Amino acid sequence: MKRVLIVSPMPPLIGGVSISSGRLYDNLRRDGYDVDYYNLKFSNGRYNTKIGILLRFMYIPIYVLLHKRYDIIHCHVPGVSRKLYLSLVKPIFFKGAKTVMTIHGDISSLLRSKPFLFALRRMDSIICVQPGDSAKLPDDIRSRSEDIPAFIMPRIIPDSDVPSDIMDFVGRDDKPLIIHNGAVVLSDKHYDLYGFEDMADLYFKLKQAGVGFKMLLIVIGETDTADKRRFVEAIRTRIAGEPDILLVHNQGFELLPILKYGFMYIRPTKTDGDSLSVREALAMGLHTVASDRTVRPDGVVTYHNAEELFDKVKALLIDNKRSLCDSNHDFYDQIKSVYDSL
Repeated sequence: MKRVLIVSPMPPLIGGVSISSGRLYDNLRRDGYDVDYYNLKFSNGRYNTKIGILLRFMYIPIYVLLHKRYDIIHCHVPGVSRKLYLSLVKPIFFKGAKTVMTIHGDISSLLRSKPFLFALRRMDSIICVQPGDSAKLPDDIRSRSEDIPAFIMPRIIPDSDVPSDIMDFVGRDDKPLIIHNGAVVLSDKHYDLYGFEDMADLYFKLKQAGVGFKMLLIVIGETDTADKRRFVEAIRTRIAGEPDILLVHNQGFELLPILKYGFMYIRPTKTDGDSLSVREALAMGLHTVASDRTVRPDGVVTYHNAEELFDKVKALLIDNKRSLCDSNHDFYDQIKSVYDSL
């Protein structure tokens, strides 16, 4: 059995890449692989400063050099410079290990970057999580790439880690539950990237229309700036006193156990990759509604603007029938096939 190192953010961090990589690690271990991981962030959050994370990343080649030779090093690293760094240290420090690079998110904006393409040319295999992205790569890279979404189902879905206030809310009554999650991203290009304001708007429009439902908004990640904290507090103030909407922040639990209780998942992002949360919602049998800003999996109801979002969500709630979508399929075996081919 091949010896594998996964280089990625890892649980208990909450986010699509860390959760997917954690499940990959768990499944490989269960299948008998000799697998390690290198977490791109410290388990002690106080060290996760910009300098701390940079130093931890720079240490990767030393970590590899000091360990028994790996057959495969599977990298899930953000940005161009980090990919370039790994491609440059690979010939000296990786001791002949085959290197797999997974690209999370839309590849289109990176295709004009010469450092990005240089880094990919030094990889042994490339996985694109966004459907159709491998076909956009230059011919010499395309031959070593394929599209494999990041979704991996866990073998067990416990809800013991879900905070009691959330469980109380989702189990309080039989109103259909709408779920939304995301980080607070307030960049100039994509202000409120994950659409929390859109969800608050939708809540009040549906309430005014007399539709019965409840809504759970989950903020993941840190609100580490004053602007982010003000943004969350503004949403919290806006929904204060509303019994059918709950906003929770950074409580460190996975989304999947909550989806067992959901009726609908909404992903109102301004831009997106192949969302793990969307895949999970489909697999758990939820109506899944998402913006049309990227290619979405089969079974997703897409919308283009706020009016379409309201109309489609309202229609699903009024119909009040469970989704018939059968998308309980993960991509773990395809990732193993990449390993086996190297």
